[in-house]
Amino acid sequence: MEGIPVPSIYETVLANQDGFPLEVELNAKIIPYQNRTADLILIRDLAKRRKTDKKLISSLAFIESVPDSVFLFDSDLNLKHIAIYVHI
Repeated sequence: MEGIPVPSIYETVLANQDGFPLEVELNAKIIPYQNRTADLILIRDLAKRRKTDKKLISSLAFIESVPDSVFLFDSDLNLKHIAIYVHI
């Protein structure tokens, strides 16, 4: 791979120990280690991000449908409060 620029982050599907498909993000990098080069590969489960993305898209669609409003969400994107302002 030397000399050829390639992305360091990939999304793919791996199988967990039970054979169940798992969407993951792979982040690969070459690092120095004990006076040599080594591959450092981080694998992150994307299930929570996918779930959050779906909630965010749903929330954005709702927000866009109600003009002149203030919304309060918790850290899990659950709607906690809404204030709708009416112009007279």
